[in-house]
Amino acid sequence: MLQRRSIIAGKCYVNNTRTIAREVLGTSDQTVIFHTYHLNSGNSCGSPSECMKQDFIRWADHEADSVELTKLKTRKMDTL
Repeated sequence: MLQRRSIIAGKCYVNNTRTIAREVLGTSDQTVIFHTYHLNSGNSCGSPSECMKQDFIRWADHEADSVELTKLKTRKMDTL
């Protein structure tokens, strides 16, 4: 679980068990809006989603590191 710190728009967070990343598009005091991506393929899982901030914090294992971000960016560029 992510430590109790701010969720920041523009950052990506990872769930290790599900091997997915969520790119935060925006936040409010109570909610987070995000895009979800498969880490293995870099593919998007569809339209933006929204959840409660406390659920997002429980879901996330950590902020995406440089290797995970590179996988996502490389896969996104391959599809373009």
